[in-house]
Amino acid sequence: MYSNEKNPGVNWKDIIIKVVFVFLFVLLLMWLFKKSTPNMTPFYSNVFRENIKYMQDAAESYYTNERLPKNIGDTAEITLGEMIRKNMILEFVDKDGNECDKEASYVQVVKNKNDYTLKVNLVCPTEKNFVEKTLGCYDYCEDCDKEEKATEYQFKQATSKTNVSYTCPSGGTLKDGVCYVYGNSSYKATEVTSASEYYCPNGGTLKNGKCYVTKEESHAATETTKTGVYYCKDGDILDGKICRTSKNSTYTAYTRTIYEGGYYCPEGGELWGSKCYVTDSYNDVKTATYNYSCPSGYTLSGTKCVKKVTNNGNSYNATKTTGKSTTYNASFGKTYKKGQFQTKPAGYTCSTGKQYICTSSSNCPGYVTVYTGCYKKTYSCPQGGTLNGTKCTISGKTTYTCPYGGTLNGTICKVAGSTSTVSVDANRDYSCPSGYSLSGTKCYKKIYNEYSYKATWEDEETERYCNSGDTLKGNTCYTTKETTYNAYITKGETVYTCSSKEKLNGKLCYKTVTSSYNASKKTGTKTLSCPSGGTLNSKTSTCNSSVLKSKYNATKVSKVSNGYIYKWSTSETLEGWERTGATRQVAKTK
Repeated sequence: MYSNEKNPGVNWKDIIIKVVFVFLFVLLLMWLFKKSTPNMTPFYSNVFRENIKYMQDAAESYYTNERLPKNIGDTAEITLGEMIRKNMILEFVDKDGNECDKEASYVQVVKNKNDYTLKVNLVCPTEKNFVEKTLGCYDYCEDCDKEEKATEYQFKQATSKTNVSYTCPSGGTLKDGVCYVYGNSSYKATEVTSASEYYCPNGGTLKNGKCYVTKEESHAATETTKTGVYYCKDGDILDGKICRTSKNSTYTAYTRTIYEGGYYCPEGGELWGSKCYVTDSYNDVKTATYNYSCPSGYTLSGTKCVKKVTNNGNSYNATKTTGKSTTYNASFGKTYKKGQFQTKPAGYTCSTGKQYICTSSSNCPGYVTVYTGCYKKTYSCPQGGTLNGTKCTISGKTTYTCPYGGTLNGTICKVAGSTSTVSVDANRDYSCPSGYSLSGTKCYKKIYNEYSYKATWEDEETERYCNSGDTLKGNTCYTTKETTYNAYITKGETVYTCSSKEKLNGKLCYKTVTSSYNASKKTGTKTLSCPSGGTLNSKTSTCNSSVLKSKYNATKVSKVSNGYIYKWSTSETLEGWERTGATRQVAKTK
């Protein structure tokens, strides 16, 4: 055992100087970090980026030619709340499960000269930002490139999303679908006197009432010149006079034949015994033959049917012809109503979507002024016609003719007595040979051709394999094997040695020495505790705890949101999708 060394005490001056230097260093780091730290605001959550992309896709499908603004500088806008009410998208939440602002979040389209700018603005409790995208040339753009256009059709598909939530209508704490109702209880705290204990005031390890202090001592290692020292390449392991190394090696995989035996049809067909039977079919097409025929009262003349019509000079009713009516989308406009009002005017829609508009907070407490007016949707027919909802209908023009001659007078044809010949095209009656079916002007007959060929006999299969434990990749086996080689011998090397139980580090020998002293004894103290749990109130010497009074199943609420997802396609039909009727012109893909 070594004797105790004198404790020099604490050097407070050195400690204060070190604390001041540490404080100044921290201030320097904070200043440098403030100068160099990049703006981290662009790193938004994946949920936020998916939601804003969700709104963008729905808006691109919604803003067809009919809904786009027509004049340069005009805008069209739809809020998140309106998109949800129109079933354009389903309701969504942010990364924390909170709803985003349905009125402050919106999609806006601005008409430029040759294109449109689409802006998607999303405002959530913890995140907000917007994205902009340029839409291509539409029907209402000027100076568009005269490139070949293709028609895209809009399709929709019904979607459904169910949100399940639990509530505690009678109060309590919700956990895993169960409501727990807690109450408070109190009991007297227990006074506990801690046991006496030994401690080491000067440091060290306490053991059986003694403090053991361990420290390192060092001295210069013994320097000698030694030859015949064995060593290996970097990464290899010296084992006596042998170096061991692990290396990956490869070799060609072995092959073996697996005998199975059996007939098969390499060219397809159905196997029957040792023969393969194949049935092929094709359509035999012939041009249908036809004969001319005439309606009753007519006589066939070449390819025409003729008859004589005698007019006795009496008048007859003129033939009435009504042209086909046309329908087009009515023009959309807004009629604004301004002024001080509290209740939304009948037939008007407020820009904020709220029921109440106030010009000052004193007129209707609880509401703030955002806009000063409301607008009413108005539709008109600039091309003429009758307005029906959002559609304009132009009735076809009605005309009167005299097919049998004469002079038209109002709706009456006045005819002088005469005899004329009337001719019409003769009917073509098509027919097919026996066994053929008529389709248009062609005759079709399904011809089946059956043939057979000799099946192929398969008697073996080649399989590649490797030695046990190796890995087959393609036709190559990969293996890890340990290899050895003779260690190298130094010609002369200076080595440092230490005595037994000492550790060499560089040119120094280190040994660990242990000293001990009697531990100090600390008398136990009295404390208050709560053995049954709870929170100690030291002023009243009582313990307060929460006690489960009751529990019940939480009320389950399922909310189903139905909506649609939209997509564009140049195909007129898509399996599983429904046409909306909207179309748009896009550049044709070459």
